[in-house]
Amino acid sequence: MRAYDPTEQRFLKDVDQHEMTVVLDDKEHRHLRFRRPGTYCMGFDVITWPGYLCICGDMGDYLFSRLSDMFEFFRGNPDGPLEINPSYWGEKTRNNKTKEYSAERFREAVNSYLADDNEDITPELREAVRDQVLAFADDEWLALPAAHDFSFGDFQFDSFYEHDCREWTYHYLWCCYAVAWAIRQYDKTK
Repeated sequence: MRAYDPTEQRFLKDVDQHEMTVVLDDKEHRHLRFRRPGTYCMGFDVITWPGYLCICGDMGDYLFSRLSDMFEFFRGNPDGPLEINPSYWGEKTRNNKTKEYSAERFREAVNSYLADDNEDITPELREAVRDQVLAFADDEWLALPAAHDFSFGDFQFDSFYEHDCREWTYHYLWCCYAVAWAIRQYDKTK
């Protein structure tokens, strides 16, 4: 996790003054609005209809589809920490950007091949990797081909495609907390 990723505590601080407005509440047709009075900053709406849940607002828009009543899909324990499952929930999104390229994860993946206990890893190889692969780490469109195409003697980054050099976006994680929290707020009124 990056130092700046939203945690439950950071999220709760962001919404500590938000108020819920029920725009519509008719079985699986719901529209809940969450805003800090007087501002749209980090405001969001949660809208459901049979088989779908949409969260939209200042922190992004995500559409999920899984069960007829999507509150059942996202509803966690009413007490204790907010429970989110970014990986599984991400599988239920419809064409939403939940992950982005991470230069840090790319560097970690490349460096995992250069273990200190491997006697075949020479200073010359390390220098070649630095100059021909790691030099491009900040640009996804240059970095990934550089790793895939790299060879030095008998060395290659075998199966590099198996490394996921992406991580959850800040906004997606924030919205996951928002959905879990919104359902908890809604349930408290019932």
